[in-house]
Amino acid sequence: MELNNFFLLEVNGLASTINEYTRNHYIRNYTNFLVKFSESKEIDNLSLVIERLIDWYEIEIIKMRENEFLYNLEVHEKSFNLLKEVETDIKNIN
Repeated sequence: MELNNFFLLEVNGLASTINEYTRNHYIRNYTNFLVKFSESKEIDNLSLVIERLIDWYEIEIIKMRENEFLYNLEVHEKSFNLLKEVETDIKNIN
């Protein structure tokens, strides 16, 4: 995904999806920074936040997949995949 499209189209929805799911204040803070650094195009800081969100998702997505009451697993799968894709795009820039 082109980074500008991520900044414009995806970042707010992704942050909201995560915040809707978790009560973990660290992760909520990371999503706030995700939006902030996307708006200001602070790529190095954005990269760090994305890395931490991917680390969180790698653990949580397993729990989500096992949760029969989670109604929006596909949205979380999309968010997780977007984060990994953007992480790769950022690495290709640097």
